[in-house]
Parts: sequence; C-alpha cells; structure tokens
Amino acid sequence: MTLKNDFFKTAIQNKFLNRISSVEYIVSEKCQNNCSYCYRIKKHVASSVQMIDASRVKLFTDNLKEMFDLDDNFFHIRRTELFGGDGLLDYQKAYDILDYLLNDVKYEICVIPTNARMVQELSTYDLEKLLNVSEPGKVGLSLSVDGKPQDNQRPLSKYGRMMAYDSKINYKKLISIAKKYHCGFHPMLSFNSPETWFESFKFFAEQEVVPYLLEIRHPVSKEVSVECIKQLIFIRKYINTFDNDQMRKAANTIGMSIVPRGLGCSAHTTIPIMPNGDIPFCHRVIDPPQVMANVLTKEYDISKLITLTAGHDHRNHPLCAACAIKKACAGQCAGASYEYWGDPWIPIESICNYIKLKAFVMSYYFNDWKELRNHLTEGFTMDDLQKEVTDIFGQEVVESLLNL
Repeated sequence: MTLKNDFFKTAIQNKFLNRISSVEYIVSEKCQNNCSYCYRIKKHVASSVQMIDASRVKLFTDNLKEMFDLDDNFFHIRRTELFGGDGLLDYQKAYDILDYLLNDVKYEICVIPTNARMVQELSTYDLEKLLNVSEPGKVGLSLSVDGKPQDNQRPLSKYGRMMAYDSKINYKKLISIAKKYHCGFHPMLSFNSPETWFESFKFFAEQEVVPYLLEIRHPVSKEVSVECIKQLIFIRKYINTFDNDQMRKAANTIGMSIVPRGLGCSAHTTIPIMPNGDIPFCHRVIDPPQVMANVLTKEYDISKLITLTAGHDHRNHPLCAACAIKKACAGQCAGASYEYWGDPWIPIESICNYIKLKAFVMSYYFNDWKELRNHLTEGFTMDDLQKEVTDIFGQEVVESLLNL
C-alpha cells in the first residue's frame, strides 16, 4: 500500500513521520551473552536469524521509501541504529551494513548498542576500519557492560561460548577504546543487585567515564525499592562533589527531567524494522496487534501508525489519570508491562510505587528534583505525595531515606 491519497499522506506526515528521529534496524536475533534480566532470550532461542546482510537492509530501506513516499533528505537528517541480539554479531556484515547506511543512504549517524564482546576482541586495525567506514564521528558505539561489581549479570550464552569469546570483560581495553573513539557506556541497574549500584557507578567514574544509567524496571519488592533509592542518592551525592552539571545529565536517571511527549523512551520517535520486515511499536513490543506495518509486504495500518505514536500517552491510562506525579513521570517500559501482564499498556503497580518514592525522596535532597512541586497534577501537593509514599512504604522507611 503506497500513499496515493493526499489525506492519508498528510496524516501520515504530520502524525507519524514528523515525530521520527531515527530508524532502527534489528539486524540480529542471537547474542553472545545470556544476561539475567534480558527480555529477548526466548525470542533468540526460537529464532534462526543470526544476522541479516546489507542487501536485506537495502530492501527494507527502499521499500520504506516507497511505502511512505520519502525523499533522500528524510534519512540525511536522521540517525539510525543497529540493534539485536547484538548489532556487531558478524563483523563483515556489520561493516557492509554501515557502509550502505552511511555512504549510500547517508544517515546523519549510526549508533550501535553492543555488549562489547566483539569490540574487545578486535584488533586496532579492524576496529578503526569499522569506525571509519564513513566520515569521522559517523559511527557511535554504546557499550552495554555493567562494571565489575555487576559482572555476574552478563555471562556468556551457549552461542557466545561456541564462538570462543573470553568470559571476562576487558575493562581496561574498553575504557581505552571509549576515550579514544568517544564511545559511551550503558550499564543496566538491575533490581536483582541494587547493593552494587553505587560501586558500579564509582568504578566507571574513577576511570573518568560517566555511564548512562537506567534501571531495569521489572516488578520490584518494597524492600528492594528502598535499597535502590538509597543507592541512587549515594550516586547523586557523589556526582555533586564534582560540581559538574554535564556529568549529572550524562548519568541520566539520577537527574530530574520532564518528558512532554507521551512516553519517555524512544518508541514514539523511532521506526524499528524487524528481520521479517515488521514495524512494531518498539523492539520489545513486537507481536500482533502492536505491529503497525511491514516493509516486505509494503502494507501498513494507518490507525496504528498514528494512535501508537502521536495518539499514545501513558498518562491517559485510568491508573495514571489520578496520579500526583503523572505530569513528571516518563512512563514505564511497555515491553516490561507486556511481559508481566500480557498487555503493554497496563502499568506495573510496584514500579509506580518505586517511581513515586524516588521522585519524593530525590526532591527532598536535590535542587533540580525540587522542580517536581511545579509539575504535580492539579489538586495535589508535596504533602499529598509524602502521605501516599508513607502509606505504601511506612513512615519509618521514608524517614530513614530522608536522613541518609
């Protein structure tokens, strides 16, 4: 189905395409790791796709252009990502895909989230060849390793052992690479090991690296929620000793931010393309009925394209409508909700409680979080929020967090 109808074309342009800042190609469905918190393991085990090649990426891109009547400039001002499994599962295929996307399609930049297994094995020559496939700075690596205190979270998978990767992460080499080539680190803060959060951050910071922090928001107990927030306070206080606002912003989750669109993640601003051509809501919510289009069949559902992007706002859910912090909340991971409830749009109650406690306690300590009082839902005050978190977690627990 192509955009023959002017009304449809205008609607797609204004309500869908204008929101898009990146196109994400899910190029692999195998991984060298068997991370304890990974949501893709079952999909990887069931899939026969190791890594697609550049010709398939070209087919996807050509068909995407045809479906939505896109000119070349659409790609020139947007970024792309290679996602997986791992976006660097196969060196030669990754190189060929980068060559096509950056030199032929001419995307602005390509970011590859990677578990760094291949990166730390590559010779300097091969790494520089990959990173310099186009103009300098066009390829960015997001190194998803957790730091030594959390290393047990990412053991090798059967696939990784079969590929004969070293089970240990070579942090010395990765940090040297990151500094030389301006790569970022993206450790995951797991609710299974909150006691390691501060030490993990400090591990990177002592080597002059500021990692981008993000909690893995699976269901969580009240006791673990309290420990997590203690750790975030320790991290933030440690950052404040450097008096570096850029450092605070780079660390992500310990800073206050307001997300005006309907979800804090990139689901509303990214076109994800699966190996089978599907364009789902995001790379985690990939099953029907959340599939919006397919670039192989060239079919799309205009109602889904619009309602799942411009029309979707997590704050419209009945459980969120009367929440004191809904204006300041970036929402939960739709994928985590999907795996928990079988429905991506129902928030997980324990995560709601965690977010409320985090917001209240952080606003007690830190100036940027104090802005929360200006973004509360109409009719609510900070006293109301304090009463709610006290009712949930208990007065003694809340007071202990306010007296660290």
